[in-house]
Amino acid sequence: KAYYDLSVSATWVELTTDVKPPVVKSLRGPVTVNAARMATVGTVTCPADGSCTVAAPATASVMIARVKYTLAVVAPKRVAAGKTVNLRVRLTTAAATALAGRSTSVRLRVAAANYVDAKSSAMVVRTIKR
Repeated sequence: KAYYDLSVSATWVELTTDVKPPVVKSLRGPVTVNAARMATVGTVTCPADGSCTVAAPATASVMIARVKYTLAVVAPKRVAAGKTVNLRVRLTTAAATALAGRSTSVRLRVAAANYVDAKSSAMVVRTIKR
């Protein structure tokens, strides 16, 4: 008969995860609205550790010539690991017409998080013109 030693001591190893949070940035300087009435206002960069989720508002309001216009915010819900995506706004036809020869400032509160809940958020502010 064989006897086995079952008195093996278990060693606990504590794993620490130093995962970088996603980076939300507002681009510098004014941007011109393109022919499709789109303007890039910021970026979200996800670290190479894993994919990220982005939370941005669906719309943003701006004042052009003392009139309030609503812009659509175009932002992806997910970002692949190690990738950078653009945060854009789409102007309505009326807003694009009113913006001719003028400029306005767009403000968005954008938050991003990765799979271990490393979070970051920023107020993206960008001047757009046409």
